[in-house]
Amino acid sequence: MSPTKTLAPHNSDLINVTEARRILGISANKMAALIGSEVLPFEHDPLDHRVKLVERKNVENLMRKRSNGK
Repeated sequence: MSPTKTLAPHNSDLINVTEARRILGISANKMAALIGSEVLPFEHDPLDHRVKLVERKNVENLMRKRSNGK
């Protein structure tokens, strides 16, 4: 019996940074600052290493903080 690869389950809660920017209403420079300072953690898209993905819940948490004036 040949070994089979086990793929990690697809995380549908990941969105690309372009979508995250649209949700937050911020510039590319601000998004780069959030990612660079690790305020918004990311991972690379397994199919395209150039694409950064963030968790939707983290984006929503940032949006709540902004609306609360923090």
